[in-house]
Parts: sequence; structure tokens; C-alpha cells
Amino acid sequence: MDLAAAVAAAADTLTFDTETLRFLGCDEADAIARVLAAGGHTDAAVAVLRGHARSDEDGDAHDGLDADGFTAYAAALLRG
Repeated sequence: MDLAAAVAAAADTLTFDTETLRFLGCDEADAIARVLAAGGHTDAAVAVLRGHARSDEDGDAHDGLDADGFTAYAAALLRG
């Protein structure tokens, strides 16, 4: 399996496992979303961030983002 195929498989798996995503830390969610977005799976990256954000508290990195905010955040991860 090449890297692109692995990222695609991860995108499918991670976006459906929202229960696990809420247990990730912000840095972990960002790292996974960065890999997905870099592989061309922006929708999956946003889904990971949204799933994780369900457990964010006030002031956490993903707290209070709306749909456009998650998309912009995923794009910013690629810029570093």
C-alpha cells in the first residue's frame, strides 16, 4: 500500500470513529488532520477536527469553530 492509499484508508476509518476522536489531544488531532489534508483529504481532516472538538473545553484550540472555521483551520495546518 502506498502512502496515498494509506492516507485514504485512514481518512475513511477515522471519520467514522468519532467516539475515539474525542479522546485525542489537540496536538494529536492536528497531526492527523495535517496528514489527511496533505494527502488531499480535506473533508476527512475537517471531520477529524470536528470529532475531536466535541471534547474541547473553553479556550482549547478547536473550541467554538464553525464549519468554515474548521475548514480554514485545516488549511492553516498545511501552511505550518
